[in-house]
Amino acid sequence: MNRGLPAVSLSGEALYDEILKQRRVELAFEGHRWFDMKRLARTMYKETGNIPHSSYRILARIPFRERNANSNIAQNVGY
Repeated sequence: MNRGLPAVSLSGEALYDEILKQRRVELAFEGHRWFDMKRLARTMYKETGNIPHSSYRILARIPFRERNANSNIAQNVGY
């Protein structure tokens, strides 16, 4: 439905970036940003330092109980 907004002329990566920007604005303070960035393998920009998507800090530590229950599970790198 037309809301009186101008047509979007973006395409490709520029359109994708605009969609992510609008999603960030609409869902501010709801906790979606972290999962969006993680799912899309994008660098997370923080005041304390940027976290590249390949950093071990993206993955959580696997609990000891889970590792003890299944010997096929190895701990995530960095823990």
